[in-house]
Amino acid sequence: MRQVTELRFELPAGRWSLYLSPPPLELAPFVKAFWEVHGFGNFASQRVLPKTTLEVTFNLGPPHRLTHPGGAVINPYAWVSGLQQRPFVVQPCFDVTRLPFHFTGVSLSPAGAYAFFGIPMDGLTNDLIELDMLTAARSRTVHAQLLETPSRRARFQLIETLVRDGMRAEIRVRPFIGWAATQIERAHGTVRISDLAREIGVSRKHLNEWFQQQIGLPAKQYAGVARFQRLVANLTRSPPPRWAELAQEFGFYDQAHLVHDCRAFAGMTPTALHATLSPDGNGAMEI
Repeated sequence: MRQVTELRFELPAGRWSLYLSPPPLELAPFVKAFWEVHGFGNFASQRVLPKTTLEVTFNLGPPHRLTHPGGAVINPYAWVSGLQQRPFVVQPCFDVTRLPFHFTGVSLSPAGAYAFFGIPMDGLTNDLIELDMLTAARSRTVHAQLLETPSRRARFQLIETLVRDGMRAEIRVRPFIGWAATQIERAHGTVRISDLAREIGVSRKHLNEWFQQQIGLPAKQYAGVARFQRLVANLTRSPPPRWAELAQEFGFYDQAHLVHDCRAFAGMTPTALHATLSPDGNGAMEI
């Protein structure tokens, strides 16, 4: 039986559950997790923070407005968020205290997204794109099936089938790019890019060019997102932090570097981020 983990949250900002299901072993290089979130909120909007995955999201509930620097989309039934270097905003278009929100989807590694969509990943970077623009009629069919499927495990299976059917065996990231991305993720962004380039036997310039195309960001910028993602994960479970200590622990040059990255990736100071961060680590809630 498919493994599903439930995390429950009951806060002044609302009550909701996050469900996570790991991928089968053969999809592990391409899929980080299948997920679903369902519940009630008490917030006006949420800033979704940058992370090292690309998200395919299906909205199974009431309409939302998505806003990012490139524009706004109201009530897309399914969308793809590429690698982000700044937050985008999800704003419900309904009374969140009376109607539940309901999203489900899959977190793809950049290698998985490259094989699934078959396009250069920098074309998705810092963008939100309606899914049917990339997958034609398949996404509409899956969305309709998801709405009619009462079982969460069955919904995850539908999304897994979509991913499996869309994976193109002939499209894969270059092995040395996949290896370098894995090293960055494992080191939470603290690895030196010049060391990776030297170990692979390519110039730093060429490494960044391949990263831009097949991962979505130059290697150094991808490492910055990985480092920030680790910081956010720590802040969801920490008391009021000592920023200088966190800066040193998580590989920032100093506290000023940490503050700079928080402003860049979250659009707010570290203290404001800590105060508004949702407990699932997905974003900063604006009450």
